[in-house]
Amino acid sequence: MRSVHMVRGAHLALLLGSLVACSSSTEAIPIEVVHIQGRVLDADTGAGIEGVSVKLTWGAGAFGTGRSESVTSGADGAFDLIVDFAQGGGSPALCSPGLLGIAYVVPSGYEPVLDEEPSEIECTEEVQTRDIHVRRTRP
Repeated sequence: MRSVHMVRGAHLALLLGSLVACSSSTEAIPIEVVHIQGRVLDADTGAGIEGVSVKLTWGAGAFGTGRSESVTSGADGAFDLIVDFAQGGGSPALCSPGLLGIAYVVPSGYEPVLDEEPSEIECTEEVQTRDIHVRRTRP
């Protein structure tokens, strides 16, 4: 069975359309693009895991919508997620704390690493690197 999980501060929680933190400031920052690179890795072996859906999520009202953008990890577990809010002549988005998060579908036979402190997604146009660790389900 597959389940969807999301990163929030120091917690890994089930994602049912919720959201997570984006910075420690309370000031809204205009951004055109959020760019996140990383790998989905087996925490015990370090091997990349292919075919994992990774998405940037934000809650309703965050940028006028409540949607997400996703990519799938490649053969080495790598993903490169770019969300262009100003695409097609649109306006930059106002990013405030508590709006952005990463969610992923845990691959069959794996479970999330719950004792790992995840990183926040920041309100910046700079490339952010975030690795996702999962481990084989233990009997």
